[in-house]
Amino acid sequence: MKKLGLLLVIGYFLISCSKEEINMISFPDDYPHKWQLVSVLTGLSNTSVSGDQLPYFEEYIFNSDNTFSKTRVVEKSTIVATGSFSVDKSDDKISLSLSYNSESEIIDNCSKELTEILLITSSKSFSNNVLACDRGRMNYSRVD
Repeated sequence: MKKLGLLLVIGYFLISCSKEEINMISFPDDYPHKWQLVSVLTGLSNTSVSGDQLPYFEEYIFNSDNTFSKTRVVEKSTIVATGSFSVDKSDDKISLSLSYNSESEIIDNCSKELTEILLITSSKSFSNNVLACDRGRMNYSRVD
């Protein structure tokens, strides 16, 4: 019986600590800010690629009027997509919901919709949400 009580107390503290850590994560509001792709974790093989091994340069710029741009540079080709964003907070996570103005090959989601969800992992990093569809999880860091 004592062991069960001890396990319950330990479980409570683990849950409490997790919620406190989540409450400390926020999306910065000192706009504009720039975020660049720093690594990709591939879905099925669970390997990570970073630095010069990345297949392209990619960045997001977020503005104070809740607009953003996403730019991808592959060799000598540049693709830019724009739209609006909102910061969504729930009990267990903070995410960015992006709505694109038009179709683009750089919209990264599991559907053909003009939306993207980015999961905030710290005040200086976020990742996309496409591991569920067996695609690489792209990790971004703030650079300014």
